[in-house]
Amino acid sequence: MSPFRQTLAMVFRGQRSFVVGGVRYRERTSEPLHRALSERGPGFKDYDALFSGAAPLRIRCTALRQYADIAGRRVLAPYELADPILRPGMRVLDIRCSTGFGAAHLAQRVGPSGAVVAIDSDHESIRYARRRYDTANISFELGGVDSVGGELDGAFDAVVAVNLLRVVEEAPSLVAALWRVLAPGGPMLLVQPLPGDRAGAQPGPVTGPDPESPLRLTAAELRYQLRDLEPAPGIEPAETTELAAIIARKPQIPADPPARERPGPYPPMR
Repeated sequence: MSPFRQTLAMVFRGQRSFVVGGVRYRERTSEPLHRALSERGPGFKDYDALFSGAAPLRIRCTALRQYADIAGRRVLAPYELADPILRPGMRVLDIRCSTGFGAAHLAQRVGPSGAVVAIDSDHESIRYARRRYDTANISFELGGVDSVGGELDGAFDAVVAVNLLRVVEEAPSLVAALWRVLAPGGPMLLVQPLPGDRAGAQPGPVTGPDPESPLRLTAAELRYQLRDLEPAPGIEPAETTELAAIIARKPQIPADPPARERPGPYPPMR
């Protein structure tokens, strides 16, 4: 079908296209996104993403795979919590980076002298992120927390983990792996969704609805996942009431005390 006929077909079916950041998005169905992702919908909505000079990329928006160009700036809220702890020139790890919008925000904060390593295990998310946020100071990698196993201790100046924790039994080991690659004095931002009902919530293990959904935790429960970290972190507040978020700062390595000078020869007695 010719492009003209495709456009006519989209119009008559109620589908639309729109452009964000130089990328044209074409709806594959006319159903509104909020309805498609609701309990009554199929749980997803497909789009064609048309990048200049490249073949169209079919993408699927779900509750767990969000695209900032489609869902809007609200999805950036967890990453904006990192703004106070980032400085130009930092090397930042963004673990479970999703479709890359958060890594792009972090890259703007650290500037061209800094760098962001963004990792996710979802093939579609990484494929899209590499095209949409093709920036010199971002590296999008396919993998999970185990991908940082080859990094040296203290390799990153800051770590950002949004919706990382999915299975409560795995939480302590995941956090410990990130703690190892965080430099002394560096901050680690952890963000999880809050429980639907926060009344009477107590610290302790909380299970998610399924292994693919983020654990819903209170801030106290999120802090509980850091109980085994060595050295013990300092905890700083993150300014939000909409999410469970904490900033864990790794203690500085104390400097060795200066060596005491050996006394010189005693003066001769008279």
